[in-house]
Amino acid sequence: LNPDKSISGFISGSTAFKESEPVTTSAIVGDAAANTVVKTKSGSQYFLGEEDTSTGGGLFGLFGSAPSSAPKPSPAPPAVRTPKGPSPAEIAAERRQQAAQAAAAAAEERKQAQAAAAAERVKAAEERRQAQLEAKRIADEKRKAAAEEAAAKRELEARQRREAQEEKQRQLEAQRAEREAREEEREKNAAARAKEDFARYQMMVENDKKKLAEDKAKLFGKPKTPQTEEAPAPSQPRPTFSLFGIGGSSSDTEEKAVESTPAPAKPTPAVKAKVPVAPRGVATIEKWALNSDNTISGFISGSADFKDGAPVTTSPLTGKPSSNTLVQTKSRSRYFLGEESKEPESGGLFGGLFGGQQATVSTPAPVEKTKNDAQAARKQAQAAAAAAKKAKQEEARQ
Repeated sequence: LNPDKSISGFISGSTAFKESEPVTTSAIVGDAAANTVVKTKSGSQYFLGEEDTSTGGGLFGLFGSAPSSAPKPSPAPPAVRTPKGPSPAEIAAERRQQAAQAAAAAAEERKQAQAAAAAERVKAAEERRQAQLEAKRIADEKRKAAAEEAAAKRELEARQRREAQEEKQRQLEAQRAEREAREEEREKNAAARAKEDFARYQMMVENDKKKLAEDKAKLFGKPKTPQTEEAPAPSQPRPTFSLFGIGGSSSDTEEKAVESTPAPAKPTPAVKAKVPVAPRGVATIEKWALNSDNTISGFISGSADFKDGAPVTTSPLTGKPSSNTLVQTKSRSRYFLGEESKEPESGGLFGGLFGGQQATVSTPAPVEKTKNDAQAARKQAQAAAAAAKKAKQEEARQ
């Protein structure tokens, strides 16, 4: 440190001076101490290293002069030229140094700012990544919950459909069982009715036979016993009432009856005629009778809806019926008519089966031997002949 508060020493690290070049600064501001930074009045800064503590030579010792070994009278010190201040080059160098330091500081600041920004970006990216992961986790959980809910819903709907189908199947089975039970009951009832009808028919046939026998007995007398038939008497004219005479004696009637009896004709060989048959798929009605409302009653066969031999009554016909022909009802049903029943329309077989009254065989009244009763006698004879024919047919049928 010089008296004028300037600093003399060897400089290093300067762009304006060479390394270890001796320099003297301008006056400094403040005190100088080793290992500190001082500032000159011109604004230059220097870092002071180790201080020179040698006692000889002073400032000149710095520039190579050394004290002599022999004592000499000390000459007057030469005038030391103190620099007036830093040169423009020094100022420029100082400014360049300061600019470089500022640029380095700015660069360091920018570097630190960039590092901080990069750290912020990394942090933000990590936060975004964590947020995305959390959102994905939440979305996955929601999708999983929705899938489980949908699966549970589908399973519930499938179970409900199965239960509905099972319930429908149970209902169908119950309906089928009910239909089968009704059909079985209907068949049983139909069979019972048919049995009752057949029993009633047989009873009516027996009653008709009994009445016919009674009518025969009333008309022709009681039949001969077997003992009488074993020893037949000679044929004698049988006393009877006149059926065809107009008054007169019984002998005249007997002669007329004998004369009117024709000789038995020779039997002719029967020619077998072709019997018509029902077309395929058409039911046949046997023992049919035409009712007053133009319906047909009889016993059906070859039908898919009725058992063979079941009694039926059709709806009204569209035409006139006849045996071995095809007829059609107003409801467009077709039937093939077989043999017509010989029973009277209001009684007998069809009366008992289909609601009519039982036929009553009329007993002819006693014939009066008068001229006015001839026509009545003929009618009575025809009725008796019809009754006898019916009885023979019934016996042949049995």
